[in-house]
Amino acid sequence: IKMHPTNPAILFITTNAGVFRTVNGGATWTEVLNEYSFDIEFKPGNPSVIYVSTLQEIYRSTDGGVNWASIYSFSTTSEDRIELAVTSVDANYLYAVSGPAVSPNSFRGLVRSVNGGDNFTVMTTTPNILGRDQFGLDNVDQSTYDLTITVNPSNKNHIIVGGIYLWQSADGGATFS
Repeated sequence: IKMHPTNPAILFITTNAGVFRTVNGGATWTEVLNEYSFDIEFKPGNPSVIYVSTLQEIYRSTDGGVNWASIYSFSTTSEDRIELAVTSVDANYLYAVSGPAVSPNSFRGLVRSVNGGDNFTVMTTTPNILGRDQFGLDNVDQSTYDLTITVNPSNKNHIIVGGIYLWQSADGGATFS
């Protein structure tokens, strides 16, 4: 569930039945996106722009969550979950981490947009930062249960991904430790 940053009567819920929006503090809800969804983030400084992750895709709304368009697809199969992160230090940065993929690597990848979701760059697909091996050398994951990503609010290139282990990157997701 995510509350509008300046209007507490507007809330969004991501569910396996879709994305739902209320404008009256939860008295009534309207489905705004009919997709199994996981994460939702407001663009810092512009709450009219909202990002949602589904099984394989990232969607963006530019009208406060009324209409949605797909802006990135990891693939047509293999993903079970995508998590998103934004940072107030640069509102145009959007990160997404996905897992699992088809073996032998369960980590589908980390992508980054530096222009608010207009374009994405695959930053890395290795090591398997979602696995059970502390060095990322296995081909398993638990991302359907354990998956989170956050960006440092004062450094747009410092990100932390949590799965079974915590991994951090100081270079925007190109490398992890």
